Amino acid sequence: MLRHVYQKPWIWLLFLLGSVPAQAGTIAIIIDDIGYSYKAGLKSAALHPSITLSVLPDTPFARKLVNALSINGYELMLHLPMQAQFTQAPKELVVLTENMDEFEYKTQIKNYLNEFPEIRGVNNHMGSLLTQKPRQMAWLMEVLSSQGLLYFVDSRTHKGTVAERIASEFTVHNTRRDIFLDHGKNRIKSEWIWSQVRKLQRKAKRDGFALAIAHPHSKTLAILQKALPWLEAQGHTIVPISQYIQLKENSKCPECSSPSLKVVKN
Repeated sequence: MLRHVYQKPWIWLLFLLGSVPAQAGTIAIIIDDIGYSYKAGLKSAALHPSITLSVLPDTPFARKLVNALSINGYELMLHLPMQAQFTQAPKELVVLTENMDEFEYKTQIKNYLNEFPEIRGVNNHMGSLLTQKPRQMAWLMEVLSSQGLLYFVDSRTHKGTVAERIASEFTVHNTRRDIFLDHGKNRIKSEWIWSQVRKLQRKAKRDGFALAIAHPHSKTLAILQKALPWLEAQGHTIVPISQYIQLKENSKCPECSSPSLKVVKN
């Protein structure tokens, strides 16, 4: 059995933080690229019971990790590979591209959803080109809409993305990434990651909601072991993505609250 090793270093927190501010928000954190390392996948999950893990299909440990994590109640997403704007060869075996016809494109998505029935939602891996394409995003949302309870998170790998808008047009529950905690190899540095954590905290305090994406780098995970208790000591609540989306939607329209979005309880 996977065991949570989540702990709260109260002495360190009291020294660093002082009193808890009155205004706080709801935070969701996705760890992307789960599947290349079994150990890193387990360490990512052990950060917090409400962490959301996004699994890359066709990776060596994707199925083994999904088995272990789903049994222990973690919320899982499909990290769907999509064509990037630049021509650098992708590491993944299969990537959705703009050259695929509708049947091939939708079939690939359905194959992944059938392979991983445990997943609750989808976000894009890469996709700086494809998320700008309304037709291809519509095909994706048609598939997700047909699945009923699946949601979509726009990773926002390009400022020109239309994915979030198209998801809403197809009434797919959705949200967007606000902060990348460790985006790019040159930014996997402690100072950078901590600066992004502080930015996440400020946004949650200011707007009431904030969503961050991180990756299972050893340095990132080590910092998050301290950062997550720090965020909670500030009064923020960390929730799975499904609950984050529901709370955010309800805050915009309380009378529109719908039970259709399943909240994964840990």
